[in-house]
Amino acid sequence: MEIADRNRLEKELQQRVQESAETEERMRSVVNHIIDGIISIDEQGTVTTFNPAAENIFGYAATEIVGQNVKLLMPEPFHSEHNGHLANYIRTGEAKIIGFGREVLGRRKDGSTFPMDLAVSEFHLGKRRYFTGIVRDITERKRAEAELRQSAEELSRSNLDLEQFAYVASHDLQEPLRAVAGCVQVLKKRYQGQLDSRADELITHAVDGVSRMQTLIDDLLAYSRVGTRGKAFETCASTAILGQALANLETAIKETRTVVTHDQLPLVSADAGQLKQLFQNLISNAIKFHSEYPPRIPVGARRDGAQWVFWVRDNGIGMQPEYFERIFVIFQRLHTRTEYPGTGIGLAICKKIVERHGGRIWVESAPGQGSTLSFTLPESGASP
Repeated sequence: MEIADRNRLEKELQQRVQESAETEERMRSVVNHIIDGIISIDEQGTVTTFNPAAENIFGYAATEIVGQNVKLLMPEPFHSEHNGHLANYIRTGEAKIIGFGREVLGRRKDGSTFPMDLAVSEFHLGKRRYFTGIVRDITERKRAEAELRQSAEELSRSNLDLEQFAYVASHDLQEPLRAVAGCVQVLKKRYQGQLDSRADELITHAVDGVSRMQTLIDDLLAYSRVGTRGKAFETCASTAILGQALANLETAIKETRTVVTHDQLPLVSADAGQLKQLFQNLISNAIKFHSEYPPRIPVGARRDGAQWVFWVRDNGIGMQPEYFERIFVIFQRLHTRTEYPGTGIGLAICKKIVERHGGRIWVESAPGQGSTLSFTLPESGASP
């Protein structure tokens, strides 16, 4: 071999050795600084690598673990079963963990156990096989999930209790209120105009107060019944249900010269009665808050994945963005009763109906430019 060729080969060999050393150093840096624990074992289950993150997770120093069987880090029954599972994989190639991420239990040096995510991969060095596990302590995540579940359960119970309380309270108020209403009506019929003006004023206020209370109780009952009296979902022709809602609003539509237009609407999976109430409340709301012009209310829908987005648009007074969330809160009003009548429950009922169907409802608006109330419903799986 020529001297020049030998020198070139020696330089190439030196370069490869240097590149290999640099690669090894980079890998060592990654292993030592990654936030996940990295544990490598050989075919006998003996630990060969135990990085600093694994030390923090398990509470062992690497010098205590390297050379030991990895089952030391496992609680029962995994501790006793590990060697058998490893031997079975080496013999048959049947993987239970390798190549799959899964949640398992780990055991710390102090004997306590904790949940962790584990992903295991296999690699070869010559004829020898090694297995590397990447572990992450998920104790905090599991605690947060448990707290979230508990909060959701408590909220669900609270909502159910609130619904039951609202129903019972409003139902029980009906009878005494009817008695009060009857007495006040008798007073008005027999004595209004026969007493002084102050007495007539008080009788009028009493009649109005009883009437408002009856309306409030009826609305509160309607709100509570969304969750307690709902019917099973079925395939509904929303065009026909919109027609039923418009028939119920016929008088208000004629009095305000309202024009409601709509396209062919889709089939959806819904509680038909609640869907009718939803359309009726939204259109009634659009009629109530009209501007000086006769209300123009187009209704439409568009597909969005596995759901439909419905919209009810109006040319009414509109509102500021800071009120977009408030209008769906029960008893929240943006105007006085003398400006616009009502109890402030209508849109809260709409929100409750939509959420019972797994959807959401929102508003887009600007002062003097009308509003668009949109909501989502699941499709029925059939064509409109």
